[in-house]
Amino acid sequence: MKQFGFLFNWGGFDVKKSSSIGSPSADEFLNKINDIPQLSDITGRHGARVPKDMPSTWRLLSFRSPKPLAGEDLDDSKRLDGGDFPYHVLVRINPKAGTVIFASRRYSITEAAVMTFHTYTVPKMQRRNVRVAELAERLLTKRASTDYFITFINADVPGYGEALRSISLEGEDIAGTGFFIVGSDTEPSPTKGGLHYSNFNAKRIGLRPVTSRNECGRFGADNRVEFSDESIGALEDFFSFVNV
Repeated sequence: MKQFGFLFNWGGFDVKKSSSIGSPSADEFLNKINDIPQLSDITGRHGARVPKDMPSTWRLLSFRSPKPLAGEDLDDSKRLDGGDFPYHVLVRINPKAGTVIFASRRYSITEAAVMTFHTYTVPKMQRRNVRVAELAERLLTKRASTDYFITFINADVPGYGEALRSISLEGEDIAGTGFFIVGSDTEPSPTKGGLHYSNFNAKRIGLRPVTSRNECGRFGADNRVEFSDESIGALEDFFSFVNV
């Protein structure tokens, strides 16, 4: 299943404590979640369907919403006692980096869960993004030492006027195609059959490990994170790679 989420900084972690899921700092965050009537950590409960090989930094939450968030009818038979609609939300907690991810099968569900968290908890989380532009340049200019291939990229392309404002590319190894021209001595020119890496500003990027043909995730400059349940382990490795 695809998951659609957001990456945040949270200032309530005690970074001097251990960063594991069993650390006091992480437990305190989970306690705050469990104190919220609409949210509950159900990881490990009988019948809870967690992604296969889910890393310990992730937790599965139940989330109750008084409003339908996934296109349900108001008389949907899945409504709980009291009339709430049930959803699942994945949360990744990294006290050492001070980061949290909320994700679910729809952005509307994720946004509602985050709003609910903010209603009950201080300090509020602050949006954080993977530095997409820097990451794109790093993977384009240092291919020999990279651990990841670019599988998707969306970028603004200033310098071409109204003729070309943005581009989106998708493939198994976009940097390896030669479409992007690298090298400080290469002048940007639309007539050279490619685009100089200095003449675009990446907004979203998708990646896969060089050892796998499966994409580990897509990341936006607007703090959005997209991934599949099956790739959650590879996603965790990527977060270690970029220290998130």
